[in-house]
Amino acid sequence: MEQNKGIERSIKIFAADRRLTMHLAGLWQGARVGGERCARADLFLASLSEEL
Repeated sequence: MEQNKGIERSIKIFAADRRLTMHLAGLWQGARVGGERCARADLFLASLSEEL
């Protein structure tokens, strides 16, 4: 199978992107119950604000 070369997507990273990512990661970690590896989707989604 041939790979496409030369196709690049330009990505611009803004400081706010990193803050949002860190905030969401914190919420995801907080939605874990006990020793679970993954967060429960219902708890995670309930922790998100309406603005997101």
